[in-house]
Amino acid sequence: MRSTLIRSLVLLLLLTACGGGDDADVAAGTDIDTAAATSAPATSEPAPAPTTAADATTPVATDEPEPTDEPEPTEPTGATVVLDGDGLPAGDYTVVVEAAGQQVTSTVRFDGGPVTVSLDATAAEDVSAVSVNASADGPALLSGTVTDGTGTIAPALPVDLSGASGQYILATPTNGSDSDERSGIWYVLIPRAPGLVLPTLPAEWVYEGWVTIDGVHVTTGRFADPATADDFDGFSGDQGGPPLPGEDFLHSPPPGLTFPVDLAGMTTFVTLEPAVDPDPAPSGLTILSGAIPADAIDHTVHDMASTVDALPTYTAQVS
Repeated sequence: MRSTLIRSLVLLLLLTACGGGDDADVAAGTDIDTAAATSAPATSEPAPAPTTAADATTPVATDEPEPTDEPEPTEPTGATVVLDGDGLPAGDYTVVVEAAGQQVTSTVRFDGGPVTVSLDATAAEDVSAVSVNASADGPALLSGTVTDGTGTIAPALPVDLSGASGQYILATPTNGSDSDERSGIWYVLIPRAPGLVLPTLPAEWVYEGWVTIDGVHVTTGRFADPATADDFDGFSGDQGGPPLPGEDFLHSPPPGLTFPVDLAGMTTFVTLEPAVDPDPAPSGLTILSGAIPADAIDHTVHDMASTVDALPTYTAQVS
């Protein structure tokens, strides 16, 4: 009986031990899976933070400059200078415009009417002066200032010519006496003395004598001092003339003319010319002029009149 009881207790203990082992395994399996789930490294990207209304309206920073209310600077579109007047002979002239301390030079054709000079990238309000030169290298024939877009462009005289006067005779001393005497003109008096009263010029300028023969302006020569000979004797004879300005028209005439020629009824005049002058024609700055009488007597003194007050002027309009 006792041994049976002991066997029953042992059997009960064994059954109890086996049931406890199953429960432990379940509990242990649960703990391992949980540990594995919590200790394994994350393999996915973190979720983005939620977007708010403030984030949606915040501008993205860029390298572009912030816009301003100031207008962009603009380049001048260019000024137009209109010169209106008369008196300069037809030809090409150099127009120099002073604008904002800079000189703008243009070659422009004058032909008896208004002249337009277009200036690129020059503002009209910057134009302060205008001059007209015979060439880029010579002095101004006409010049003037511009105020509020308007100015007068007047002769740029290098000396005071208010007392200018002149006299001349018809004679041909370079081919002897009593031969074609009305085919030469000399700005002299009798007895021999200077016939022109003119101030001595600076180096940039000269005087020049002329006779208009059958519509052609023919030079008698250029000179700086009216008490000395001029620089030309290309039409004269081979005998010496007086050491004063003048010329005999005896040979080698310009095209369309014939020498000797009777100067009676022609016109003589004296101009102010740039010393550096590519144009052989008169400048238009005529300071003395005289109509040779149709019945002129040779070796008789004839008068010239001052034309300084009638020198050409132009108006300048800038827009």
